[in-house]
Amino acid sequence: MEFAATREVLASLFEESPTATLLCDGDARIIAANDAAQQVTGYARGELLGRACRDLGRDGLRLERAVRRAASGGPERLEVELAACDGTAIPAACDAFPARLHGRAYGVFLQVRAQHAAFLDAVTGLPNRALLDDRIAQTLVTARRYRHAFALMHVRVVAAPDDAVRAIARRMRDVLRESDTIARAGGDDFAVLQPMIDDPDDAVDVARKIIFALRAQIAVDGASVELRASVGIAIFPGDGENAGELAGAADRALDRAASQAEAWALATRPATERAT
Repeated sequence: MEFAATREVLASLFEESPTATLLCDGDARIIAANDAAQQVTGYARGELLGRACRDLGRDGLRLERAVRRAASGGPERLEVELAACDGTAIPAACDAFPARLHGRAYGVFLQVRAQHAAFLDAVTGLPNRALLDDRIAQTLVTARRYRHAFALMHVRVVAAPDDAVRAIARRMRDVLRESDTIARAGGDDFAVLQPMIDDPDDAVDVARKIIFALRAQIAVDGASVELRASVGIAIFPGDGENAGELAGAADRALDRAASQAEAWALATRPATERAT
């Protein structure tokens, strides 16, 4: 196929893709947008072109950082809350990956998939159990292929009314990496998926950060609420080869950790440790 024809086919694939896709330059400015991106954001193509990623919503700065990292490194995946042209919040999962030709990076493709309300917790806007299960399934495929470890944490927070639950979600987001998934599993229970770790101690560090972040009092209806969190950690592949085994291991570790206030436990370690 001639080069011109190949270019035309690729341009057609970009434009007709059902996934909202933006092409950004190394400075995280949009230089191309397909029809699906216009539909998701509500912006006309001309309004998107030249716009900085940081202008796309509340989490625009996080999105911009991911695009910049992808421009000089490898793929980035994160969850963000973008904003449509009318200000409507758009919870979305985004993938940023470099666009290369003959070894040269020409920009970054940014794919945006709006999260359906059925997969989000109504109180916090976090992924719910169904979306978490889907993320775990995707992570299992990648981890098996590239032979790397990942962590699944179950987090239990004591005494958390709905207003406090929203504050808890914000605090947990602040201590997690942009590539991590935090989900509300129900009630006062949350889950954290770290899609790639080098060592179990990486997950322990995050568990300690979660516990410390939730120690500070939270104001609810003018009153201060004190919270206590416990974390159970399961590591793939040592604690389980599939989602069910990992969830069971994380639950057992959480039960051990919950026997002490503000504690964490690894499924593979018999000891439960207090966060001090």
